[in-house]
Amino acid sequence: MSKGLVAILYNQVNESAAPDERDVLDQVALIARALGELGYTIALQPVQGDREDLRQILNNLQPLLPLFIFNLVEALAGEAKLSYLASDLYEEMRIKYTGCTAHTLQLTTNKILCKKRLEKLGIPTPAWVSLTEQRDFTAKQKYILKPIYEDASVGVTQKSLVIAENIAELRGELRRLEASTGMPYFAERYIEGREINLPMMSERGDVVVLPPSEIHFLGYEACQKEKILDYNSKWQAGSFEYQNSRATVHFDSGDCVLMEKIKAISLQCWHHFVRKGYTRYDYRVDAAGNPWLLEINANPCLSDNGAGFYLSAQTMGYSYTDLIQSLISELI
Repeated sequence: MSKGLVAILYNQVNESAAPDERDVLDQVALIARALGELGYTIALQPVQGDREDLRQILNNLQPLLPLFIFNLVEALAGEAKLSYLASDLYEEMRIKYTGCTAHTLQLTTNKILCKKRLEKLGIPTPAWVSLTEQRDFTAKQKYILKPIYEDASVGVTQKSLVIAENIAELRGELRRLEASTGMPYFAERYIEGREINLPMMSERGDVVVLPPSEIHFLGYEACQKEKILDYNSKWQAGSFEYQNSRATVHFDSGDCVLMEKIKAISLQCWHHFVRKGYTRYDYRVDAAGNPWLLEINANPCLSDNGAGFYLSAQTMGYSYTDLIQSLISELI
C-alpha cells in the first residue's frame, strides 16, 4: 500500500539543452526510484514559465493531495536568480517541500549579496569587484570572473582567470562578458590552492555534517591548465578537464585542523543562513592553510556521478535511498 503521493517538480528540459540543464533528468529518475522504494507514489511534473504558471501547476496538483513536493526547480522564467520564487510560492500556498527556504535561496543565489553577509559575520571570503562596487581591489593579482547568479560552474572556463593593471581594466572584462553572455558577472580574487567542499543537511530537524571532499587536478600543471572547477570539468565528458579532475574524500591526518576550521565556518553559516534543507559549502584553501568560503550552494546537485553531495553521503554509509529518506525526514 502506498504511503501517499509525492510530486517531483523540475525544470522542463529539451533534447538540445546543455549538459548542466539535462542533468536534472538524471536526478529526477534517481529520486523517483528512491521514493518508490520508500513506498511512495510519484507524480513527475515538469515546470516552465514564470511564477504564475507554477501557481497553476500547483492548483492542478492540489486535488491529488500530494504529501509534499520534492523541489528540483532551478529557474523560473528562464532565470536562475528567480529560482527562489518556487519555494516562495510553496510557502504562500502552505505546501510542504524539500530543500532550503525561499529566503535562503534568494540570499545565496546572489553571490554578491551572500558575500556581503559573510563579510558582516567575519567569515573569510575572497575580495571581489563588480561593475558598481568593490572590496579591496589589488592590481596585478589574479581574479576569476564568475556569473553572479549561476551555479554548477556555468559561465566559468579556463579563460575566466585574468590579471588586471587597474580596476577599470577589470570592469572592462566584466562588461565584455556581460555583453557576450547576457549574464551579469563579478570578479573574485583567485585563491591559489586546494578546492574543498563540505555538504550539510537537516535530518529530522538536526543538522548532519557530511564528510568533506576535495578536487584533485591531475596533470594540469604539465598542460598549463588552471586548477579550477570549470564548466568542462563538470559537464564535458570528453574534455581534458573532465577526465582529470577527481573528487576524493580521503584526507591526511595533518588536515584535521583545517577540516575543523571548515566545519566550524560551515556550521556558522548553516545556523545563520539555512536551518532547513541541504547545502554545500565551497572553499579554496591558500598556501598558508587558510580556508576561504567562495559560496554557499543551497540547491546542490543530487546526482550519483561520483562527486558532490552524494559522494559525501555515501562515504558516511548512506545508500541513495537512505539519503532521500533523510532529505524528506523533516516533512513526514
